[in-house]
Amino acid sequence: DADADVDADTQPDGNTNADADPESVAQSNPDSDTQPDSDAIADCDRGPHGDADLAPAELSSSVLKIEGDQISGLNPVDGANTVTNISSQLALPAGYSLSVTDITDNPLQSSDLIGTGCKIKLMNGPNTTRIYQIALYGDVTGDGKINAIDLTLISWHMLKKQILEEIFEQVSDVTRDGKINAIDLTVIVRHTQKVLVLEQ
Repeated sequence: DADADVDADTQPDGNTNADADPESVAQSNPDSDTQPDSDAIADCDRGPHGDADLAPAELSSSVLKIEGDQISGLNPVDGANTVTNISSQLALPAGYSLSVTDITDNPLQSSDLIGTGCKIKLMNGPNTTRIYQIALYGDVTGDGKINAIDLTLISWHMLKKQILEEIFEQVSDVTRDGKINAIDLTVIVRHTQKVLVLEQ
C-alpha cells in the first residue's frame, strides 16, 4: 500500500513544517499558544488581593475635620489633645495602626499633647501609607497649648521680626479671613482668659 505510507509531517497542501519559520507559523495560527492570555493581562492590573483600582487607605472621624492630609477641629482646651484622646477619635481601616510623632518625627507617648505640625502616620505593618499633619488654631509653637508664647510669636510675625511659615502661619489666622492682625491676637487673648473658646 504505497498510497497509505504517507510522511507524518506532510500537510494537506503537500508542504512540510520541517524547515518552516516557527514565528511565521505562530503568526499564521491565531489560536496558537503563543498568543497573550487576556485573563493574565487583566490580572496584572489588579492589586495583591485581586481587586482592581483599590482606593488608598485613609483615616476618618466623626469628631475631627480631615481635609486632604490635614487634621483640624481639635479641642482647644489645654490638656485635651493627648495622643490617646486624638487616636480614639480616629477610625482606622481594618489591619492598620497609627504612629504619632512631633514635627521632627520623634515618637510621642500616649499622654503627650498633640499640637500644630505633629504627624499622624497611617501604618500597614512596618510601612507608612499616609501622613496627616495636625492644625490647632492659635498654637504656633506646636506644643498643643494656646498661651502667651503663641501670642508673642504671632506678634513677632506681624512685625516681621520672626516669620511663621506654612502650617504655623495658617493657624495664626484664627479668624480665617486671610489676614494675621490684631483681631487674631484679640481672639486668642479672649480664649486664654476663658472669655470665649477658640473655634477650630
